Amino acid sequence: MKLLIHAAALASVALGWLLGSDAFASASVRAVTVTLSRDIAANAETGRLFVIVTDRTDQEPRLVTPFTAAYYFNDASMEYAPFFGQDVEALQPGASVRLSGKEQGYPFARLSELPPGEYSIQAVLHRYERVTPAHGKTIWLPMDDWEGTQFHLSPGNFYSDVRRIKIVAGEGFNLSLTLGARIPPVEQPADTKYLKFRKFRSELASRFWGRDMPVGVNVLLPQGYEEHPNRRYPVVFHMGHFMEFTPLRFPTSEPERTTEPAPQGSPRWLWENWSAADTPRVIVVTLLHPTPFYDDSYFVNSANTGPWQDVLMQELLPYINREFRTIDAPWARTMFGGSTGGWISLYTQVTQSESFGGAWIYCPDMVDYRALLNTDMYAEKNYYAPDGYKWLQPERPYSRTVTGGWSVSARQFGQLSRALGNRSRSGEWIDAYAAMFGPVGPDGYPVPLIDWNTGAIDHRVVKTWRDNGFDLRHYLENNWKTVGPKVRGQLFFLCGDMDQFYCNNAMYLLEDFLKTTQNPPYEGSFRYGRPKIGHTFHGLGLDPWPFAMLREMAGHMSKQQPASTDDRQWHYP
Repeated sequence: MKLLIHAAALASVALGWLLGSDAFASASVRAVTVTLSRDIAANAETGRLFVIVTDRTDQEPRLVTPFTAAYYFNDASMEYAPFFGQDVEALQPGASVRLSGKEQGYPFARLSELPPGEYSIQAVLHRYERVTPAHGKTIWLPMDDWEGTQFHLSPGNFYSDVRRIKIVAGEGFNLSLTLGARIPPVEQPADTKYLKFRKFRSELASRFWGRDMPVGVNVLLPQGYEEHPNRRYPVVFHMGHFMEFTPLRFPTSEPERTTEPAPQGSPRWLWENWSAADTPRVIVVTLLHPTPFYDDSYFVNSANTGPWQDVLMQELLPYINREFRTIDAPWARTMFGGSTGGWISLYTQVTQSESFGGAWIYCPDMVDYRALLNTDMYAEKNYYAPDGYKWLQPERPYSRTVTGGWSVSARQFGQLSRALGNRSRSGEWIDAYAAMFGPVGPDGYPVPLIDWNTGAIDHRVVKTWRDNGFDLRHYLENNWKTVGPKVRGQLFFLCGDMDQFYCNNAMYLLEDFLKTTQNPPYEGSFRYGRPKIGHTFHGLGLDPWPFAMLREMAGHMSKQQPASTDDRQWHYP
């Protein structure tokens, strides 16, 4: 699940805009007309047009929402901007598009539903590119440009100035906006003593897409790496989303010293603990592998998105071993991740166990499709409404608070996905599942699991996902005879008892199976944070995070290494 922000891009544009006329726009109908300026565009553009609204005046509407997860956490501390989306096709420079009732929005379905008030409004055109992937069908997709599937930050997208409008009950409005600016490219961070940033063309992914597809590696080097040029180190992979931030969120420069102890989790605390005597000397790596459908590939080989597990094994791992002084052995490679990264860690350890020596799996995306999105996808007919109720039909919750309160309903999440884009182009995670795990449809786009208009579940699709090996409990249970010996003692699960997205429910089902395993027993662990621990790395028995986890990983690797290996090369004060 996408929980990440491109901090560098936000910082570069945070105050680089001018508010339009302070005079409120008068109107006779409730509509917004958006024109593509001839001064900024040279060719016709196809994509999705967004109109974004906020009652704030101190920031561009497109920058109010730091990440789309704010919409479905629905936390009072996370502010987001309502938005409305509508497809455009071959929009010519100088031409206009009018949003006046066909648009789809969130949390308001239509512009006409905006309540009375004073607002800042801005338009963004999310540009689509015409591509013909290896499956041979030509389609239009929003190709990532190193922003991690963030339409409001994607380089090359057009955006308008900001206008103010006053909406009065019972009255309409007619506002004009001009797409007259373009989002600049994302700049590669500079290397430091500890941090290295690399980006290169993936031959395998580029061949699949028929265009250049970059991948990236962000590296945190251990204390003493420069001072000990003959030593080699284990690698810890942080699996997950487009990891534009530094590994472990390590600071890019030494934070200022203070007389008081640095607060746990602060940049100064991270800096001091990284060089502490009891911190294992390991290389920590995050990987960047965005796709047109999501900000990461899940590292699976997919008919819709390409051979991403092959990219990991044949390109990324060899590159890391060439560029950095790694110990190139399975026992010296562990991984961890939360949410999407938890699923990737489990999947990668299970399917590439000969190459990795252990996975710490935090609150993973649902590992059993009997509890996917709080729904038994094999048995239930509709995602929005649970089965089995005769008279009073409840709405299904999508997310909750750690105290059990309602955050967002399944129907509202469907509305969010529909507003962000059709044909699995929302950039959100269930549409991404359709792309990563499922078949190519007759039109060249992924076949969806859920009809976002009605909530209907396509059981043929979920069975295809399962048969492709992506229901991980099902896969392990049906292949334990061959897989079990390879992952014995390598799987360590951690999850909160009140995970906001009910990920713990699928974990319980997987645990039920793994506890029954014999020949061999799984010999891993399940740890649950209680009470009221949500979708997080913290409070799960490995605090202070991440250093308690790194010490546990180091102990695990030391036990697995060959007797002939001297681990003093990476265990030193």
